[in-house]
Amino acid sequence: MVRYLRRSPWAPPRYMGGLIHRPNGHLHKPPAPLIVGIPNGLFTLLILIGSGALEIDACRAVGKITLVLLVGIKNTKYVVYASIAIMYLSIVVSAALHYLPYISLVSLLLIPRTLRLAGPLLSGDENVVRGGRWRELRNLWLVPSVSG
Repeated sequence: MVRYLRRSPWAPPRYMGGLIHRPNGHLHKPPAPLIVGIPNGLFTLLILIGSGALEIDACRAVGKITLVLLVGIKNTKYVVYASIAIMYLSIVVSAALHYLPYISLVSLLLIPRTLRLAGPLLSGDENVVRGGRWRELRNLWLVPSVSG
């Protein structure tokens, strides 16, 4: 069965039932899926935080509790910094443990772009989020490598 799943060595790993199948035919058991899945989960968290920040007034009006309202807009920047740091650190750890190919470390070049896109959240100011920089925040829905 593994023979049919092989792909080029540059292909991303496949996630299967708590296992990771690497293109070279190796199967990794936990904690590999957890560590490799951290960037996806944290990037999704950033998108949800951005969505909550964009609609902060509407959430307040209807009583909806979002992470932004829970921790406060000023403290949201610490959650965002921690998420970005852990996201990219998990890529480094995954590559060091051979869960991901070393070429995945190229994604570290996107750190400045990710910080720029999350800039309105890092300001800690509701007016910045509501003001002219909301378009930057909406670009979080795009992958940092393709957004403009």
